[in-house]
Amino acid sequence: MKKIKLFPKIFLFTFAMMLLISFIAHLLIFLIAPAQNVLVTNILVTNAGASTLSEVDMPR
Repeated sequence: MKKIKLFPKIFLFTFAMMLLISFIAHLLIFLIAPAQNVLVTNILVTNAGASTLSEVDMPR
């Protein structure tokens, strides 16, 4: 087996670690985001909250 110089070893190791971290982060976002969306959309909107939202959305 051919010996790899130090710079390519460090580069490949760093690149692999960055890919792994990026993959894990995207996987966690993919798994957690739908659950957070369900929590936000299941909140009961009261009359006071609805009137506040309608005042903000309506142009003057």
